[in-house]
Amino acid sequence: IKHHLIDTLDPSEDYSVYQFQRDFLLSYEKIKAKKKLPIICGGTGLYIESILLKYQLENAPGPNEDLRNSLKDKPREELIALFKQVAPYKYQDPKKTDTKNRIIRSIEIELDKRTNGNDIFSNKELDNFLVIGIYEDREKNRDLIKKRLIERINSGLVEEVKNLLDNGLNLSRLDYFGLEYRFVGMYLKNELSKEELIEKLNIAIGQFAKRQMSWFRRMEKRGIKIHWISPNDKDKINNLIKNAI
Repeated sequence: IKHHLIDTLDPSEDYSVYQFQRDFLLSYEKIKAKKKLPIICGGTGLYIESILLKYQLENAPGPNEDLRNSLKDKPREELIALFKQVAPYKYQDPKKTDTKNRIIRSIEIELDKRTNGNDIFSNKELDNFLVIGIYEDREKNRDLIKKRLIERINSGLVEEVKNLLDNGLNLSRLDYFGLEYRFVGMYLKNELSKEELIEKLNIAIGQFAKRQMSWFRRMEKRGIKIHWISPNDKDKINNLIKNAI
């Protein structure tokens, strides 16, 4: 299977959800043009959610103080009615209407979009998606995390980080790349022994995995159906995919 959006940046370059959305759509169009099925794979819930919920990041305007002043004293029911007028398909979304300030901000964004907006997801058939989460019990997951970490260290992770630093990358830059790089940087600075590197990094990755699961539960609360399936249940996975297609 051909992969996209891997090894596309210099380590000195920053990256954002805003850029990812655009890079994703370029790859998506190429894949669809070849009559293939696009698959988004990864553990970064924010990036996945930004596609499935079509984050309108470029359309988030600055504060419109005149508008805010005109709406701040209106009752919540009147604000909801106004939001329904400007966005009939969004006004029932609880994450946009849980407070008066959120409702006013939602109205502000929708009104700005009418004059300045350019929805990058328009005319993109992205609503018919299937989300599969591979689920293991907690103890097995801990074992897999430890096994993967040791495999990565034994297959050249330390050497990879050292090579980045030898080629001029600033040590503080490693924090931007995530847990493994940050801890290996501490090891290369002799702040950790190899045993401490494995022990502390394993704990940190386990904590991160818990936060990932919290994010995915949040995604489900926001309306994204995730089918949690054991990796051994390949028949169930295949049937889900066949039915979706």
